[in-house]
Amino acid sequence: MKKKIFPTRYGFWDNKIKLKTSDIDDYFDIVIIGTPPSSHLELAIRNLKKNNKPKILQIEKPLCTPDLKNLKEFEYLRKRYYKNVQIFGGYNHLLTKHTKISEKILKKENFKNLLYVKSYNNENWSEIFKAHFWLKSPKDSYLGFFNKGGGALCEHSHGLAAWVHYCDFFNKGKINSFNAEMKIVKENSLYYDQISNLQIRTSKNLIGSVEQDTITLPAQKKIRLQFSNGYLENYVNYKKNYDAILFKCGEKTKKILIKKIRSDDFKGLVEHLEQALKKRINYKKSPINIDKSIYIMKLINFAFKSYKKKLAVNYINV
Repeated sequence: MKKKIFPTRYGFWDNKIKLKTSDIDDYFDIVIIGTPPSSHLELAIRNLKKNNKPKILQIEKPLCTPDLKNLKEFEYLRKRYYKNVQIFGGYNHLLTKHTKISEKILKKENFKNLLYVKSYNNENWSEIFKAHFWLKSPKDSYLGFFNKGGGALCEHSHGLAAWVHYCDFFNKGKINSFNAEMKIVKENSLYYDQISNLQIRTSKNLIGSVEQDTITLPAQKKIRLQFSNGYLENYVNYKKNYDAILFKCGEKTKKILIKKIRSDDFKGLVEHLEQALKKRINYKKSPINIDKSIYIMKLINFAFKSYKKKLAVNYINV
């Protein structure tokens, strides 16, 4: 961390950072759980049961494994300690500059009649291994096993989270039916979804799709909102060192490039947690409050059920 990972990603080492082995009973204002997904909820539950609970608990994505192990106990404890502990998910792209700018544009411009939303989070494994050089292949971690929280649908669930975010932004209801198609890799001890595509419909009749994979290079991370009089596209890593927003509303067309460095992907999240610590945000309206992560995880659970049964899942209630 000190000599290679942090300096390589961010250009320096911050001497204010202290590296230590911590006991679970140590007190911290903010606890961030960034371990493999199968341990997320177990650690979260242990923190919620402590006498000296943190003020904020942030859990990386995916929230848990697709079988939803430990989720019922976690939901019970979350509701019990809701007023004392603010709990957030790990969908950091919902708090980055380009997403916030897109929301301002959607409020300001005269877009009419949202027709569909399509979300893409497609990225080759190789990009993950460049960032985690101690891993040589998907089987070296949870990544190559869907039941451990790996594979396209769980690991790249930023795509599904973005779809849900903009659906909520326009108050288009909950997802109540979808069909899941997957390409499963089951070889050399690996077992994961290499490609996952969801066809979605909400209770207020918004339709769309989510595409996530582990093979696309260069990566494609974007969401497109199609209106009757135009569109908006929001890109992560549109080109090197830039996110972007492209939109057309009536006769108005514009491209906005947002300069970034690696740390900008996380600054919005860190600032959000800081504001939450100072009680300066409305937790229920936070785009990353834990209800959103629970909702997305239950959708993933239904997606695997849909694929296994080879049937569209209708009238789901999550």
